[in-house]
Amino acid sequence: GTHQNETAEKEITRIKQILSAVLDLCERNKNDHLTLDNERGPLLWFHVLDRLVNAKSLLRLTKNSTSAISTVLSDLLLMTMQRMISNVSLYELMHKITRDHARSDLGEFREMLVSMLKTYGSEL
Repeated sequence: GTHQNETAEKEITRIKQILSAVLDLCERNKNDHLTLDNERGPLLWFHVLDRLVNAKSLLRLTKNSTSAISTVLSDLLLMTMQRMISNVSLYELMHKITRDHARSDLGEFREMLVSMLKTYGSEL
């Protein structure tokens, strides 16, 4: 009951704090890493993004997954994307997503891309 909910809330908060620390690290080290095509850049960000997206696709494969976990992962993805906006060019981000997921229908990304474009729109 309530105790389980509180425990879950605490876990989610901890996960978000960890992600936040990871994103801080990405921000601080954004000029220290070479991307795959040897340009300085957003490799670290993309590592984080990949892990979250992979976790989300794995969830879809397991039939008994709870929507709660999926919701948390969506929140984490959104958090990551929002932080990436000020550090990674929209072009690089779109390029990576469309290249890595060329064979998928981008369903995983559709809602994120829409919310990102809105965010980018308000940044401009």
